[in-house]
Amino acid sequence: MNLRKKIQEIVGSPYLDALFYNFPGGLRFKLSDGGSPLDQALTALRKATAICNDVFGGEEKILVHLETFAPASCFGLRKMLCELRIAGIVVPRVRDVWLEAEYQTDEVNESGPWVSAAFEIPTAKLQNLLWCIVTADFGASLRPNKNQSSLQLSSTGIRIEV
Repeated sequence: MNLRKKIQEIVGSPYLDALFYNFPGGLRFKLSDGGSPLDQALTALRKATAICNDVFGGEEKILVHLETFAPASCFGLRKMLCELRIAGIVVPRVRDVWLEAEYQTDEVNESGPWVSAAFEIPTAKLQNLLWCIVTADFGASLRPNKNQSSLQLSSTGIRIEV
């Protein structure tokens, strides 16, 4: 299955701007407003989950397309892949990975080719994926971290590992 082709059939040629610009009737909306970063992330996650459950609720799998600027070394992508894995999103062997042409944005230090990955995940993992997306704007403080402290609850008490 050519997932890249499938994505390009859905959205047209490579898209560099938000999808809602390219589709008649496309929506853009604010997911959270004010409060602490954690409150904003939780509000956005709750709203995004409700919207996506309405859209994808009847599906067994969803097609995911991740894209980022290609780092100088492919090892630069390890952090993102590790965060996805910690969040329960395992990129399956059946996937497409490709580079798009170089593109310059208004952001500082964001130029170069895009690296894209397309794969399918069970719809049950949608909220995990949304958490990664929602928390991306908050930096490492809310993102999955393999070195994070852990909290374990049991009938004999609470154990906190730092």
